[in-house]
Amino acid sequence: MKMDVFPRKVDSHTVPGPRVDLRFDQGGLIGTGGWFLPQVAQHDFYIHTLEWDMSGAPSGTRTVWTYGEGPHRIEQPGTIDTFSRSIFMVGPVQSSPRDCSHTMRRAPVLHTDLYTPMADFFQDLNSSYRVFIRTAPRGWGGSAFLGSYILEYSDTILDEADAEVTSLLAHEMVHSFTAMSNEENGEENAWYREGMAEYYATFLPYRFGLVPPSYVATRVNSNLYRYYANPEINISMADALKGFYTSWYSEWIPYDRGFVYFLLVDDQLRRLPDKPNLNSSGIFDRTVLELSARWRRGEKVQRTDWLASIGQFLQGGVDCAAQLQAVLTGKPSINLAGRRVESRRNVLRETRQPVIQYGYSRLSASRGIVEGLVPGSHAERAGLRNGDVIVRTGSMTEASQEPLAKYFVVVSRDGEEIRIEYSPREDREVSCWLLESFKDDVTPASIMR
Repeated sequence: MKMDVFPRKVDSHTVPGPRVDLRFDQGGLIGTGGWFLPQVAQHDFYIHTLEWDMSGAPSGTRTVWTYGEGPHRIEQPGTIDTFSRSIFMVGPVQSSPRDCSHTMRRAPVLHTDLYTPMADFFQDLNSSYRVFIRTAPRGWGGSAFLGSYILEYSDTILDEADAEVTSLLAHEMVHSFTAMSNEENGEENAWYREGMAEYYATFLPYRFGLVPPSYVATRVNSNLYRYYANPEINISMADALKGFYTSWYSEWIPYDRGFVYFLLVDDQLRRLPDKPNLNSSGIFDRTVLELSARWRRGEKVQRTDWLASIGQFLQGGVDCAAQLQAVLTGKPSINLAGRRVESRRNVLRETRQPVIQYGYSRLSASRGIVEGLVPGSHAERAGLRNGDVIVRTGSMTEASQEPLAKYFVVVSRDGEEIRIEYSPREDREVSCWLLESFKDDVTPASIMR
């Protein structure tokens, strides 16, 4: 089969999303096989072969695949996902550490420091790992694939704190080591995939000695606040995935609800009467490691496997199935009253916090025009209007994870640029459990087996 493939055209209005598309970037091409390669219907193992025709390429062109650098022939055994869930890059490729751009200079160091201990933690030291970096018209983020991920950035990443960048890199790296298969009916288990990535992106960098205890407290509270203050807190996981790209709030559900659920399960396991060492997360970690190893071997790992794994410890004391069902349906919300994070010293406290409300539709971001203005919202009261042309906005991340953070939108109206700043919150408050601080007394990951 022979076919022509063209890169996707992007501009400043292109909404950041899964980094699967083939794009032209800085004189080269980068994308995933799932975007431009045909898929086969079988589900067996194959030998996947890649060769690059460099006869028409300019001098200095390099070719890189998740599983090796060309132009020589590369073979990789695997399922049909091997091509579709791997990354291809060709052009004047630069590599860390010798020629990384100033904007991303801190990323290679973080990747190196994170990967080796994380591979050791997940007991997968025999695999290679590549991070592919490309520019974007706006925003920054990442998407994980087999043995690799794409990190996408614009100059706005310079404004982000190291903690945010560390969290993103760790989150995407975790995806390469652990996940959960879809159910037989095709239903995704995003609560596990994203929640587990958030969980270990919060705790592993600290266990590895890369960040201070304050990093953990900040990450825990960011997820907790965004979970409890989400105006869509009680929608089902299925509805959240349907609205993932059209609602500010639906997108957060699998990340935050999954994370909060895992905090709950971890604490339940630590409180088992025959497991007096509350400071050891051994049961939770071992459960995840066993399921992760099976998933990486190509086995189907689903909800029943998770429930069976934790149920053998929690049976009789916790209705694990009902607890997970609440995660899937969104009702009731997760109650963390009296719960602890990793230690008796880290007790969650109930607070009252305002509900998050940006005040306009998320679709405005891709269309570049304010629409769906919420009547009576702080955005409307501050002067934002339907039809305003969006020039730039503040950080959505900061606004959604910090209760006191302000948010701004710079708009063009009648030929004049106007900066509109407001609190992206409602007037009503809800119960929210938060961590006052994170105490430095957890067991290092290196001995958790």
